[in-house]
Amino acid sequence: MVGKWANPIPLRPIWWGFLLNTLLYGAVCSTLLGGLFTVRRWRRVRRGLCLKCGYPVRGLKKCPECGKGTGGSATTGIAVEEKAGAP
Repeated sequence: MVGKWANPIPLRPIWWGFLLNTLLYGAVCSTLLGGLFTVRRWRRVRRGLCLKCGYPVRGLKKCPECGKGTGGSATTGIAVEEKAGAP
């Protein structure tokens, strides 16, 4: 067969297309994963949970479940906003 179907399978990759696709899909995947972790962290802070294990630690200095320090205001959520507005 000569003509239109002589070489139906590409034998060489198009390197600039491969590079652009890799960069694009890598950026999309990292943005999605980073967004998921950010939302999870935000929800845990808002609810007064430990950032590492999700155990309720509102008002505690150390998580009784995993032992991670709460960092004071980092995991107290709404209580921080109330303290900030207090005179």
